Amino acid sequence: LTTEAFTSALSDFAKTVREIDDHRILLTGNAITRFSAYHMQTRSRGADSLQQWTTMLLRHNPGPFNPICIHTSPVSPLPHFANGFNELIHTCAGAARSASKSLYIEEFITCKPKTECSIAARRENVSEVLAAIQANNVPLASVWVYERKMLHDPTSLSFDDDTASVLQMISDFDRKWSVR
Repeated sequence: LTTEAFTSALSDFAKTVREIDDHRILLTGNAITRFSAYHMQTRSRGADSLQQWTTMLLRHNPGPFNPICIHTSPVSPLPHFANGFNELIHTCAGAARSASKSLYIEEFITCKPKTECSIAARRENVSEVLAAIQANNVPLASVWVYERKMLHDPTSLSFDDDTASVLQMISDFDRKWSVR
């Protein structure tokens, strides 16, 4: 499936939904754009420049999809053009604003997938996400995974175990952020 075919189908879907309902949020659910996406579509190799990557980020969130949707966190890989998580979020927020869209950091994780990590490490990662949200005026974010009970998932958070303090930290930030 080519990028063009996929984004064309996404656009058609979004236009159809917007004909029925033009008020609700409409998300692609995309992960963060690969840091070589531009080169991959041209069947060449190499890391994308900042401009090439932001072009692809916008292309992957076409037309009526608003906001720009990304899945990333401080424990996720970074592109060569970002010197940290905040800089990546700054780049994504700037690209979103250039298209008159907002940015949604969807389902950020608090530790590396399939990896147990300490509460201190989780809190540090969440602090970095919350600082980037505030610094870049990101209006919407969600954490992955909240209270997954059917199967043990080391990235899961719950109010019923020792990860409750991480959820409380997010909740406290949300209360302060929502009254600004």
